[in-house]
Amino acid sequence: MMTEHSEFPEIAPLSPRQEMVGRALRHSGFHIGLFVMSVTLLCALFSPLIAPHDPYVQDLAGKLQPPVWDAGGSWEHIFGTDTLGRDLLSRIVYGARVTMVVGFGTAILSGAIGSVIGICGGYFGGRIDAFVVFLTNVKLAMPGVLLALSLVSIFGGSLFTITLIVGLLFWDRFAIVTRTA
Repeated sequence: MMTEHSEFPEIAPLSPRQEMVGRALRHSGFHIGLFVMSVTLLCALFSPLIAPHDPYVQDLAGKLQPPVWDAGGSWEHIFGTDTLGRDLLSRIVYGARVTMVVGFGTAILSGAIGSVIGICGGYFGGRIDAFVVFLTNVKLAMPGVLLALSLVSIFGGSLFTITLIVGLLFWDRFAIVTRTA
């Protein structure tokens, strides 16, 4: 479509989503973070194929071997071994699975709880908003990591328990952002 004062066609403005995607694709930090997350996710998914050794097998004769780049290091254990002779590269690759489960599980649970609380406070206002602000301030006053460690020691250290406890404890950041928006 041509206007009478311009020889170039009018360009439709970008939607907010298109602007966000455009900014993200131009941001070098986004590319670095995407690369690191992709490598970590691939390591977690394909850890049985990537890991050179069983991460749980102990070899006390081969304990504390240095990594390949140090003097005395070998390609047999690229990152070296720990005090029980377990291969560190294998343990890191398998550890990516646990990290992804706890990280994503906690973020989803905290995000869901905090978003619902924040939306309720922001939408209804008045006493409900005052209660949400009070509840969030009380939660922010508690030492989260210390409380999480205490609860994990009481309820046990399973993967599900850790994800649930951390997810239930760190909803406050999501509530503040959602309520403000």
